[in-house]
Amino acid sequence: MIGRFTLEDNLNIINLLIYESIRKLSDFPEIGAVIPEEDAPGAQRGYRRIVVTPYSIFYRVLEDRIVIARVLHGRQNWIQSIFPIYGKK
Repeated sequence: MIGRFTLEDNLNIINLLIYESIRKLSDFPEIGAVIPEEDAPGAQRGYRRIVVTPYSIFYRVLEDRIVIARVLHGRQNWIQSIFPIYGKK
């Protein structure tokens, strides 16, 4: 029971941190680091990333809105998840 409570508590905290990070984007849309060209050469540009350990939030800033592309765990291959043409060999 204690282990379950701790797990649920941690998930609630992580969800809150992710939510708050996404909410801040409306005031600070360029807060995230730009995905460097060398990480995914030739892929669609303009993606940014915010890290909420152990997760990463990937998004793009458009003229009239912010689009959340993915929220991924740090162990996932984010290049393949965001840009499917990469990471497959």
